[in-house]
Amino acid sequence: MDDEKRAEDIYLMRALGAEGYCCSQIIVKMALDQKGAENEDMLNAVAALCNGLKTGSNCGALTGAALVLAMAEKRLAAITVMTLVDWFRKTYGSLDCFDIIGDTREWRAELCPTIVQESYFKVLEILEEYGLCLLS
Repeated sequence: MDDEKRAEDIYLMRALGAEGYCCSQIIVKMALDQKGAENEDMLNAVAALCNGLKTGSNCGALTGAALVLAMAEKRLAAITVMTLVDWFRKTYGSLDCFDIIGDTREWRAELCPTIVQESYFKVLEILEEYGLCLLS
């Protein structure tokens, strides 16, 4: 991915956050937009994953990213999601929202956008590694 496309995607993710979309929704919406698809029901359902399943549990960026990998190719999801989870754990030290960002809004506002962006770009990298594309 070239720097211009990456910068454009970061801008779009920040804009989605400003519109009120949460971590998991941003990643899924980016993928739907790339596919040229709309699915408000799915985006509404994905809201359940926000803020670590609303409990600080599994990070919404991680679970949203896993959904996108399955959306791209469900037959390879076991492998691609495992790759994602391994990367996420190594990068952030945990899979849980609370462990990564704690319980303060300041940390959430500072760290979450970066985690969302890095997770989305990791999804694109994994898809490329496995010869997959969101446009199908």
